[in-house]
Amino acid sequence: MEYPYVLARKKTGLEFIYFAVALMGIAACVLIAGRDPRAPYFIITGMFIVIGLALGIMIVSAPKTPVVMVNPYELELPGGKVIPLAQVSFVQYKRAYARGISYRWGTITLITAQGEFTFRYVDNCEYVAQQIMGLRDQIRQGMNMQ
Repeated sequence: MEYPYVLARKKTGLEFIYFAVALMGIAACVLIAGRDPRAPYFIITGMFIVIGLALGIMIVSAPKTPVVMVNPYELELPGGKVIPLAQVSFVQYKRAYARGISYRWGTITLITAQGEFTFRYVDNCEYVAQQIMGLRDQIRQGMNMQ
């Protein structure tokens, strides 16, 4: 394994979906305004615009690589925060879920002695959580054998 090694990446493409929703809201506003400028549909289309832009901005502002392994014993989180891998107590994941469909991407939470660190929109979140826990277990076993 070559270092730095990226353990978690942000799911790409989601921001385009939400910006498309905002654009559909804008297009609907234009079409409605051409027919009847007093229509109450402006409230609904305005909600599409606001929700689409808000979610798009949240996704764009999420870190692209939230968890990076800088050496065999440490993880680097956004903002330059370095956490020893042996201090990770647990990694919790929650897949994104909508309309009966479970997606591969979701949220991971690293629970450490220094606090909890949550990252949203992580691609393949279940695999990332298992990988971090497996690496942590290898480090702890190596420390116990010495």
